Amino acid sequence: MSSTRRLCPVIAPAMVLAAMVASLASLAGCGSGEGTSGSPFDDSPPAPAQVGQTQPGGTPFIRVNVTRSSLPTTDQIHAWLFYRATSSLLAEPENIVGATSAARLDSYEDDPSARYGVPFNTSFSFRDYSGDMADGQVQITYNDPPLVPGETYFYKLRRVVDPIRPVVPTASPAQVDPEFQVEPLDALGEPSQAIGPVTYFVSPALISPFNGSTSVNPTDLTFEWVTSAGADQYQVEVYNNPLLSRPAVYQSQTIYSSAGTVLTHRAVSSALAGSTRYWWVVGSRKLGEAQPICYINGQYRTGWIYSSPFTFTTAEGPPFPP
Repeated sequence: MSSTRRLCPVIAPAMVLAAMVASLASLAGCGSGEGTSGSPFDDSPPAPAQVGQTQPGGTPFIRVNVTRSSLPTTDQIHAWLFYRATSSLLAEPENIVGATSAARLDSYEDDPSARYGVPFNTSFSFRDYSGDMADGQVQITYNDPPLVPGETYFYKLRRVVDPIRPVVPTASPAQVDPEFQVEPLDALGEPSQAIGPVTYFVSPALISPFNGSTSVNPTDLTFEWVTSAGADQYQVEVYNNPLLSRPAVYQSQTIYSSAGTVLTHRAVSSALAGSTRYWWVVGSRKLGEAQPICYINGQYRTGWIYSSPFTFTTAEGPPFPP
């Protein structure tokens, strides 16, 4: 994830802008505020918005992937603003949770940590009505509230671009409670269509077999974990290596459950060997939304947000018959 993330809702009071308006209706996405090249997906192309994870057990984030058009060109884009709300929001200053001056943006990653009173300032040059170079600026202070497990969010993106002259806004600058200043006014593009819904949730919490268990029956064992607020589908996966390299030696069917409960899954299987060490995880996701992603072994794996792995060792198997 990039170091620059979301805008927090304090934006410089005047809307001092004297530049052009560019439409973002075709934008859809989630990612890092600084703009990232994206990472490979092993199962499917990226969704407009999805929950992601940098490693099993890692703190999940929401990625918004950006679909870019050829116009305006990157040298005409001077800033991106990121809006988040729990409804199909209007692009209001109090909904800003991130900003970046990166011209090229593939994705924006919204992590759950909170920041308040975050300043964002950038300046740029553009050609005025006479063809002479003029100066523009963006001055924003915003709040970045935490992501709440179980809450469903929508995102909008907005660009600051070179103004198209001689289009001049007729309305006077609007005063808002948060501070928001972009200069010139017509450098602020139109907001994108709402991106979402995407529900934030965290990893399941494993219970048993507890980490480091020994003498576990390889042919009849019960997995137990705490479900996640916001998720309603789960899958148990067992691996013979700590890197969780595929294929899994055991994988359950999709298990459906509400949040906040202890869930169990009994595995009666001949896939596990005796006297062998295994690593197990539980994946979670929400039915009806884009499949989440988790970064494992240098690649984003699409399908689940995973718990931290627990390890166990199976009991010695029965002797072979004479």
